[in-house]
Formats: sequence, C-alpha cells, structure tokens
Amino acid sequence: MWMGPVASVTVAQIVEETAGHLAVVKEAKTAAGLRTLAAPGFLIDELAQQLAEHRTGVAGDREALVFVGPRGGVLRRRFGERTFAPAVVKAGLDPLLTFHGLRHAAITTMVELGVYPRVMQGRAGHATSQLTMELYAHVTESADRQAAELLDRHYRDQPPGGERGTASGRRD
Repeated sequence: MWMGPVASVTVAQIVEETAGHLAVVKEAKTAAGLRTLAAPGFLIDELAQQLAEHRTGVAGDREALVFVGPRGGVLRRRFGERTFAPAVVKAGLDPLLTFHGLRHAAITTMVELGVYPRVMQGRAGHATSQLTMELYAHVTESADRQAAELLDRHYRDQPPGGERGTASGRRD
C-alpha cells in the first residue's frame, strides 16, 4: 500500500474572538495548545489545492493562513453559519455538526484506528489524555459491535467447563 509523504503543520498562535473583537493570544490555555504535528499526505495535498485555488500567491509562504474569511482576514465566528453549516447540509451530514464538532470526529476516528491516547492528546493540544478521552472520544456503533464480537470470540474459545472467573478474575 502506497502512503503519501508526511509533512508537519504548526499551530503557532491562538486567535480569540470576544464580543466581536479579534485578539491574538500570547499564550494558549495550556502549553500543549501551541504545537507541531505530523499531517498525513492526503491532507497536505488537500491544503495545497486549497491554497492554489483560493489563496493564489501564498503557496510558498509558510506563515500564511490557510483558511481566511471573505475579505482575506482571520475566520470569524460567523463562518460556521455562513459557510460551514451550508457545506455540511450539501455534503449530506448531520445538520447539527459544528466546526468544533470536527475535533470530536477526529478523536473518535483515532480511537477506532487504535491511536494511543497520548498521541491523540498531543494532536488535539490538550493538557491531559484524560480530557481527550473523556470529552472528545465517543463510542461509535461499529466500535461497540467490535467489542461484542471480541468478547464473543474470547468466551466461545474457552474450553468446555473451563474456568470463567468474574470480572475481577475471582471465582464465585
């Protein structure tokens, strides 16, 4: 199986919008918020296409914003209702999906793929893996079904009359 090149993406600053005003925050909520992470080849290809189509002249600028508002500035909160929500509907996804909801989807996908919690923590920019797993990771129907199948195989493979302890491993 061919895998495309892996590059990195850096989150170098945080921009907050409060009461309609933008501010570059000097420090993230946690030190983990500012980070560099590996990006899969397919994503780099998509970002390059995005830049070529919508940001002509910045393709070689490593400091350029990838996604900008209609006037070329930082994306604002209204992006969700003006651009993201219609795109979600057009793609046939759940209309309740928000831009922030993509973080939940990404973490949940990584759980299904077996990515280590500490790796997910770093990619999400969280201070702890507990936060990542408790708040962002969701149990999908397919993951639940897989757990049932694994349990079924495990207990079906037990020898007849074999010892089957309780969840604590003790016999009753």
